[in-house]
Amino acid sequence: MPVLDHLRQKIARSAETWFESPGAGTRLLPMEGLRGLAVLAVFFVHAHAFFGLYLNADPGLFRISEYLGRAGNVGVDLFFVLSGFLIYGALVHKRVRYVTFLQRRAKRIYPAFLAVLGCYFVLSVLFPAESRIPARAPAAVKYIFENIAFLPGLFPITPIVTVAWSLSFEFAFYLVVPLLVVILRRGGGNKIVRLAFLTATGVVFCVVEALFLGGAQIRMLSFISGMLLQEVAGSGWIHSLVSRAGQWISIAALIFLASYHFALSPGGPGAQPIGVVSTALMSVAVFFVVLHALEYPGVLQKVCTWAPMRYWGNFSYSYYLVHGLALRSVALLLPHSKPAQHSLPLYFCALIGGLIATWMSAIVLYLLVERPLSLTLKRPRASAPAAEGAELSWWMRRGRPAAEVSGRAD
Repeated sequence: MPVLDHLRQKIARSAETWFESPGAGTRLLPMEGLRGLAVLAVFFVHAHAFFGLYLNADPGLFRISEYLGRAGNVGVDLFFVLSGFLIYGALVHKRVRYVTFLQRRAKRIYPAFLAVLGCYFVLSVLFPAESRIPARAPAAVKYIFENIAFLPGLFPITPIVTVAWSLSFEFAFYLVVPLLVVILRRGGGNKIVRLAFLTATGVVFCVVEALFLGGAQIRMLSFISGMLLQEVAGSGWIHSLVSRAGQWISIAALIFLASYHFALSPGGPGAQPIGVVSTALMSVAVFFVVLHALEYPGVLQKVCTWAPMRYWGNFSYSYYLVHGLALRSVALLLPHSKPAQHSLPLYFCALIGGLIATWMSAIVLYLLVERPLSLTLKRPRASAPAAEGAELSWWMRRGRPAAEVSGRAD
């Protein structure tokens, strides 16, 4: 019908206006969709935590929900790999002052984070029984400062914003990666040297984590996996590693390893030395999944370049920060006990309602805070072919859009 067609076109144009990433000609489109897949995986983690209780009367469905709630943690590792790829690419192809780099990174992650942290402060006042902030002023100030400095995660501190532990890993990577790039440049800047150095760094990191640190920070390995991906992607010889069969093998390997690491590993995902080995293998699997999304025109790339998935990926940072709070709000509105015969419909209603609530809250945060404060790009100079901060990496050299690193690297 003409009316419906007009409505669909209007919605599509509005979505493109709101959610299309800045720097339209300088992006890796599959990267945007991969972020969408990452937050979808993370959604199931908290969906089970809040709504899994409605499936207690059906052990089979409960186990499926529990499995998704555990294996979905691989979404964070996917984020880390993508971040390693983009941030390292921004630094290795163009010299950037250390302080300038950190300022850009702070601008990227702090506005949306502080907005969500402010919501938690308000809720802590309104619902003191749920607050994690200590009652005594000195302890409260110290705890708030620790959260603003992104210390929970790398250190055994409970974050105010539950998912902010991963930002601790992210910011630690921001502090270290420019120094690694300086070391690599002094080594001559040869690609083979960089590959060897990064591989050796990953191996040494695994050994140190297994023998001395108990594997507490082993998931930082995913950043190194992303850095290695930046080095090899686009190389002529890499095409021999991508294929239709390779795509499905990579996806199957990631599902298996994520299942083992998060859901099946004896002693849990932190068990040693199993946790270090499974994390290392999982990082390799994510490496090949991302590689196929970038290089092979198969189902995975089609999913990752599908506009709704890309749009979800483009506001994925806001979604990641606020989705737990939105799901908790939905859970508080639903009954915590229900006759068994009604639990399954209630679960799916909660799941769909939770998904809509997380989308809506994330879109508000994205449009009001993240996009205007973190993603506003300067106009390109007359001599510059792309927006300031964009990197003409291997993707541009192959005649395709490059990753818009400064605007979209999460």
